[in-house]
Amino acid sequence: MTTQEYTVRNAKPAEFEEIGKLLTNACIRKAKNKKHKQIIIYTTMAMQTAWKMYENLGFKRSEDLDFMQGELPVFGFRLSVTGNKNQ
Repeated sequence: MTTQEYTVRNAKPAEFEEIGKLLTNACIRKAKNKKHKQIIIYTTMAMQTAWKMYENLGFKRSEDLDFMQGELPVFGFRLSVTGNKNQ
């Protein structure tokens, strides 16, 4: 087991939020570096902490991305990484 695995496995709830934010920001940087136009991410109602974090990072709800996985509603979020909010 690596140090990172141990840290995540033993993280307290508040630390999971910080880990999620760090990982999401790393994805945003990578998308910008690769010149992608947008990032799309999905979540469920059970993940309200993540939902709020995505919104705080600039992701916008995109109902056109929503779908049902069996009986579970899945909600899409989109973040423009080009500066053009229409993409």
